[in-house]
Amino acid sequence: MNKMVSKIIDFHCHVGEGDEGYDLPIEDLTKSMDKNNISSSVIFPFSDTHENLVKKSLELLTYK
Repeated sequence: MNKMVSKIIDFHCHVGEGDEGYDLPIEDLTKSMDKNNISSSVIFPFSDTHENLVKKSLELLTYK
C-alpha cells in the first residue's frame, strides 16, 4: 500500500531586519517552521538597496 507523504513549503519568507522595524532572525524562523511542520522555506532579506540585498542574501546562503 502506498503511503502519501506531504510536505509544506513556504515560498515567501523574509528574514533579517527591515527598514520599517521588522526583525525576524533566521533562528526564530526555523523554530516556527519546526512548530508548524514546515519542511522548507524560500527565504530572502527584507527590501533594501541592491548592494545590501546581495550581501544579506549571501549571508543567508552560508547560514548553518
